[in-house]
Amino acid sequence: MCSSPWRGSARWAGLAVMLVLLGAVGCGAKTAKVTGTVTFNGQPLKGGNVTFARSDGKPSLTQPIQEDGSYSFDKVDVGTVKVCVETASLKPSGAPGGGGRGGAVPPANAPGGAAGPGGYTPGGNVGSMAARYMAIPPQYADTETTPLTLEVKPGSQNYNITLTK
Repeated sequence: MCSSPWRGSARWAGLAVMLVLLGAVGCGAKTAKVTGTVTFNGQPLKGGNVTFARSDGKPSLTQPIQEDGSYSFDKVDVGTVKVCVETASLKPSGAPGGGGRGGAVPPANAPGGAAGPGGYTPGGNVGSMAARYMAIPPQYADTETTPLTLEVKPGSQNYNITLTK
């Protein structure tokens, strides 16, 4: 039997390539980037927040809705999430059901440096925030009643959120 010095090397090279490929597949991305646009009755929402709520005990993630209706999450764990959308944080204090701290925009200088609700920037222009407010059905803001879910897959994905009355 003839022994070749390359036979063992080729075997190790093949094994190394296989391990690299298995590592790439087996240790694939466990997070995703999710972007999209939020619309209500065909019109982009101009503000508010999108929340991805997990049922597996991992923390929920929240991102603001931009004036063009877009939102973006950079790192979302793969798996199923309930999708919530709220605009109440932009509600003018004089609007029906508004005022006080029950979801309305807090005063510009919250006491003790307390953070305002999502979608609100302390010291920001409260008038422009209120102008971005659009009332949506309250079912979308609650994890118990939202009809929206998303299966987050590794990599990047686009998920446009369409809200209706």
